[in-house]
Amino acid sequence: MHLGEFTLKDHQILGRQLARQEVALLRQQGKPPRVLVVAPCGSGKTVFSASIIQSAVQRNSRVLFIARGRQLIYQKSNTLTRAGVPHAVLMDGEEDK
Repeated sequence: MHLGEFTLKDHQILGRQLARQEVALLRQQGKPPRVLVVAPCGSGKTVFSASIIQSAVQRNSRVLFIARGRQLIYQKSNTLTRAGVPHAVLMDGEEDK
């Protein structure tokens, strides 16, 4: 699966499938479709989450990404740009982008 200049790895594709299955199960049970994905450093969580965000944006869903620390926001914004995902950064002290 391609995402801009990125290609998702097998474990990221599997993670997307498992997360989607979990969301579907939660919806069937009438529960909020909230899933937490945990993975070690270097496993590609930023690209993985960019692929989830891209899917949501394509469905005209709203996405809010919150992180502690400017560096994580800059990293995510850079990844979203490289992946071709339209987005904006709203952060104190930053110009609208």
